[in-house]
Amino acid sequence: MANILFLVGSLRRDSLNARLARVAAAHLPEGYEATFFDLADVPFYNVDLRGELLPESVEQLRSAISNADG
Repeated sequence: MANILFLVGSLRRDSLNARLARVAAAHLPEGYEATFFDLADVPFYNVDLRGELLPESVEQLRSAISNADG
């Protein structure tokens, strides 16, 4: 099963982009599954936050991207 990761930039609960992502996910062909990642806890990029200082939410996002097929 192929995993398609959806990242919606808007944090508004019912944003147009979130609705479009849900529609797209509902219409994935057979053999595909949708994964949504909530970006609410991911901080702005900061090169100073790396190694031991890297937030858990960033590690989770990296893992979700690594596990996605598209």
